Amino acid sequence: MYSTDSGHLIRTLSPQRPGGPDQQIVLTRDGGSVYFVQPSGACSGQILSAPISGTTAPTVVISDPGRLALAPSPSPSSDYLAWVGVTCGSTGATTSSSLYVTDLATHATRDLGASSIQLSDDEMAWSPNEKRLAVRSNSTVEVFDVTRQSSEPGSSLQVAARCRLASPAFLTQDRIAAIRTCYSSTGAVRTSSALVFNVGTGRAVAVIAAAPPGSSFQGLSADSSRQHILLGLVNSASAEGVQVEDGRLLTVSRDAPTDAQW
Repeated sequence: MYSTDSGHLIRTLSPQRPGGPDQQIVLTRDGGSVYFVQPSGACSGQILSAPISGTTAPTVVISDPGRLALAPSPSPSSDYLAWVGVTCGSTGATTSSSLYVTDLATHATRDLGASSIQLSDDEMAWSPNEKRLAVRSNSTVEVFDVTRQSSEPGSSLQVAARCRLASPAFLTQDRIAAIRTCYSSTGAVRTSSALVFNVGTGRAVAVIAAAPPGSSFQGLSADSSRQHILLGLVNSASAEGVQVEDGRLLTVSRDAPTDAQW
């Protein structure tokens, strides 16, 4: 933990371990704890939790021998933790990945049966009522009903060819914001927009903002009221964090350009 006033280190929540650096840190909604991944080998690792007060040592939350636990995502109430379990072959290459939800009180875990999940930061989002989970998967976003008991696949948001969706964030129980970036046949960015999708139909229903020509959005965050949106705006020469106000992009920071969180 660092001080935003002085920039100085306040305390170390987790010391360095032999398996590699801790990674994929995520703060709980109330700001009292963090979850993070602690690797222990080429394809093994655990998810730990620690209070930001530093009053107690980190505790293991998810540990599955022979599997690498990644991408922790606590629910709004912190009662549940979504995470991705990865298994590897003898060469160390990923052979499968699945999406899980664990009840942190009972430790009961449900396998939602997903695959092809993108493991970068901020690609998983809970609905406000904790009944749905949106996850970036390949070029789209899949939405899972976490209350179901079967392993039926989730529903996918609709995206055109040569376009991809990223950074899902629930605005209501039935509306998801996401970044849609479309590419030319040569791989150059053609358009980039932040859109609102209807979960039931999977279709885009509104435009939050469009990136200027030659730029693209990277990272989307909605505040607790679900009314205010932060975006990272990137081009070949610069990057900045912007807030959307009535469709206009207002610069928030030129020093912390992408993946800003409320």
